[in-house]
Amino acid sequence: MSRFVFQQPFLASGLSLDRAGAWADDRVFYTVELVLLAAALLLVRAVHRSRTGRRWARCATTSPPPTPAA
Repeated sequence: MSRFVFQQPFLASGLSLDRAGAWADDRVFYTVELVLLAAALLLVRAVHRSRTGRRWARCATTSPPPTPAA
């Protein structure tokens, strides 16, 4: 998919996406991606289990209170 997108001249004319330094090694890049994914999943889990996360879940599953009849 990324090759298709970046080969379109109107999307990426003259764009160069070379990784430099420590990021040039695919194994290091992949490892960093996995670590960031794991950190994001742990963050979502922590928020979900927190008081704020429980409140968000409760707000998403409950309907608004009925309005009193005039």
